[in-house]
Amino acid sequence: MARAVLPEGKGLKDISRAQEQVLAELGKLADLVVNPDTVQTRLQPRLSRLEDLYVPAYLDELMALDAIQSELEEAVQAEGEGDAARVLNALAALPEAKRIAEQLRETLSGIPPRLRKSPEDRDIAQRDVCDSGAVRERLENSPITFRRLVEERAAREQALLVGVNYLGLPATIILAGIGGGRLR
Repeated sequence: MARAVLPEGKGLKDISRAQEQVLAELGKLADLVVNPDTVQTRLQPRLSRLEDLYVPAYLDELMALDAIQSELEEAVQAEGEGDAARVLNALAALPEAKRIAEQLRETLSGIPPRLRKSPEDRDIAQRDVCDSGAVRERLENSPITFRRLVEERAAREQALLVGVNYLGLPATIILAGIGGGRLR
């Protein structure tokens, strides 16, 4: 956790300071080896503080990623049944409708895959984060850094917003988009 890469600009200064304090204590390794009491009096409290700050922040971001991924998957699943898809299918003979329908399929097929199994088990994740400072990906079994969690969440939020621009639109707006107009 002391060397975990943190996301930029997320207001995680307390975690960053705690990391610096732990690393400073670890820099005095010779003193820790010669005097084991230093581990209990100086290093252990700093490690505990770092863990108290880092683990909840990491888990909150992990749970938010799981929630946004679930929303994204639900939106994709509902795509074929939605009003937007029905209108586009009904107007399939029009070139603009075909283009918009293709954009919709392209957008929804390009959603980022799930990194971890669903639903996320917070207790298991907490144990993993306490043990190694991160959880592991489902497919590649590589650690997911805090920075990567934030980036993956942002990518899924963007994909959800793009999908909502198609899925959440009433049929009249889609019809207005056919004939040279743009969907907003």
